[in-house]
Amino acid sequence: MPLAISPVDPGGAETQPPGLLSFIQFLSQSVELGLPSANSLDFTTGLTATRGSGASANVVTVRVTQPLGFAVVTTSTYTLLPEDSSVIVNYAGTCTLTLPDATLFPGRILRVRTVTANLVVSASSNVAVRASLTAGTAILAATDGHCSTLISDGTIWQEMAGN
Repeated sequence: MPLAISPVDPGGAETQPPGLLSFIQFLSQSVELGLPSANSLDFTTGLTATRGSGASANVVTVRVTQPLGFAVVTTSTYTLLPEDSSVIVNYAGTCTLTLPDATLFPGRILRVRTVTANLVVSASSNVAVRASLTAGTAILAATDGHCSTLISDGTIWQEMAGN
């Protein structure tokens, strides 16, 4: 049976921060939503789908679980915000990033790039570069255009790709 989607009644919709789309809700024509027997489904794409309960059993909320924002850093230090997923460092000198606590965000992906030939390091010893499983502070070497993709393994940030 095809899934017919219609907007949720505005009176029952959740609220979200202005300018930051983090979820959508829709009503199914039936309680059979194609979800597994569990009431939620976690997609590897950074989305989760959750079925309502009781009178709202036909309401499905789809949430973005991976942040979609980016920051351009022009100072010597920067603390990543909850919405940051990509950081471009444009600072003439070593830049120290305070990364989110990896234990709180297993599976979260961060991308870091520098446009200047300067080091980018973590404020804590919580990053393992590609050639190691040991946590350190190095994120990017002092070479312009270097980039790194980090993923939280639930303990530390693991570098999965970069140059």
